[in-house]
Amino acid sequence: MSRLSTRFGAVLHQAIGTFPWLSRVQMCYCDQADREHRKSWRQFAHSCHHKDIVCWAPAAETELTDLEIDGIAAHELGHIVADEMGLPAHRATRESGRRTPEVEDEANRAASLLGFRIRYNKRELEETF
Repeated sequence: MSRLSTRFGAVLHQAIGTFPWLSRVQMCYCDQADREHRKSWRQFAHSCHHKDIVCWAPAAETELTDLEIDGIAAHELGHIVADEMGLPAHRATRESGRRTPEVEDEANRAASLLGFRIRYNKRELEETF
């Protein structure tokens, strides 16, 4: 089992305690996530590309700290929760197809419902604290 899948599994396990339906969420490595990472170094994962899946760039395994993996995982689970709940920014994104800073903030607020506190570190990546 990889460090990434172990860390993601721990974050997911905690999130399931709040929203048991998150037990259907899985992670995978994804060519699109890998392309996005090559375009923008900060982009290691995305969600809502496929329902109930968090897609990761393989580089996350070696380029991220444990706290960064946890933060990004919680953030992406926040997107899934916000989308499922139909929160305003996520609902607008579904209609327009555009991600905005409000969507990212909303995902972090949703992650706080799961018990995660997220901040941006010096590398401008999400991490838990």
